[in-house]
Amino acid sequence: MTTKDRLELIALEGTNPNQHVYALKGPLTLGNLFTVQEALRSDAPVLILDLAGVPFIDSAGIGALVQCFVSRTKQGKRLVLTGPNDMVTKTFKATKVDTLLETYPTLDAVK
Repeated sequence: MTTKDRLELIALEGTNPNQHVYALKGPLTLGNLFTVQEALRSDAPVLILDLAGVPFIDSAGIGALVQCFVSRTKQGKRLVLTGPNDMVTKTFKATKVDTLLETYPTLDAVK
């Protein structure tokens, strides 16, 4: 895996203790899903993934987000995505997950 293909996961301070917030930096792809899986297993009632640093997401990345969404919804928990760029937003729309996933333009916009 090259440096440009690497995904960094950075824990951020949530606005309340019921939130776990992570900033993702790098593409969210099959090659680096293991990096994000720890965050996806969060026990917090609200898991927020800031995608502002994600230039690209492939079908495996979308699958992981959908699986996390379904699992968390069954447990009465939320998955919130923030800051997707135009390419990621277009991918969400093309795969029709834009109607499923709770997405906000910025972290500050999360309710």
